[in-house]
Amino acid sequence: MDNPEVVYKLSIDNLSAQRRDITIALLDSFGVEAIHEAEHSLYLFHEDVDFLMRAQSHISDRLDGIGVEDFKLINLPNQNWNQVWESSFKPIVIPGFCAIKATFHKAEFDTPLIVTIDPEMAFGTGHHETTYQMIENMKSMDFTETTVLDFGCGTGLLAIVAEMLGATSVDAIDNDPQAIDCAKKCLQLNSATRIKLFTGELDLLKAYRYDFILANINRNVLIDCAYQMSTMLKDRGVVLLSGILEGDETTILTTFEQVGFRHLSTQQKGGWLCIQLQLHQSSLANDQYMSAHYFEK
Repeated sequence: MDNPEVVYKLSIDNLSAQRRDITIALLDSFGVEAIHEAEHSLYLFHEDVDFLMRAQSHISDRLDGIGVEDFKLINLPNQNWNQVWESSFKPIVIPGFCAIKATFHKAEFDTPLIVTIDPEMAFGTGHHETTYQMIENMKSMDFTETTVLDFGCGTGLLAIVAEMLGATSVDAIDNDPQAIDCAKKCLQLNSATRIKLFTGELDLLKAYRYDFILANINRNVLIDCAYQMSTMLKDRGVVLLSGILEGDETTILTTFEQVGFRHLSTQQKGGWLCIQLQLHQSSLANDQYMSAHYFEK
């Protein structure tokens, strides 16, 4: 956004920690670009008031117990988009491993990796538990001379970290053109040269094979794409998944085990999970899954 005359702010109040996290996931699936988190509230910013009203309806229809009184819409005349973000965007530090900062942060960071993110977009900044956990798990994974896919890449943060950890080739895909535009800026900021960006659905890359797939999206997309991800991994390839609430672990594990994955680990933070799995069965398991789920009438 290039300093619109008016920026609108939608507040969603009276949220418990769990309901706040669920609301963030719902907003992410709707395509909300800027979310500022408070203890019991969320604040959304956008130049299009109709977009915010549609986002409100999206939440109201899907979150039990939330009412009209929990939403407040105001306008912020002559607000600069970046100024709004700069006031709330703080550096994120994963101790001993990685710091994620904005272009306007001047502090020094004592970490091996330092990633600079353009905070014009809210997703993929590392603030949310799911992104934080993905990067934290990547610390113990060996990306040296590997091929990596960042599925639902947002700002490209995970792709950038994978390149910094030694991946020789990284593909990053998102179905949101605005996300890809943001990712292009972030690649330049971090001098990333081994990352290719793609706009579209996962099927666009179905002919490629990877050592790792990083997917921080949501449970429904993960479930729908489990089989396809299994076909896009090399033998013994690994998927790292997040965007998963605690109550969905069994469903995710069952789905991925059906297409040939073995559970390696689960990490939990703030009600959200990060799950690592490895492909370990032959394509026979995948063929059986396809037969059972797609070809039976």
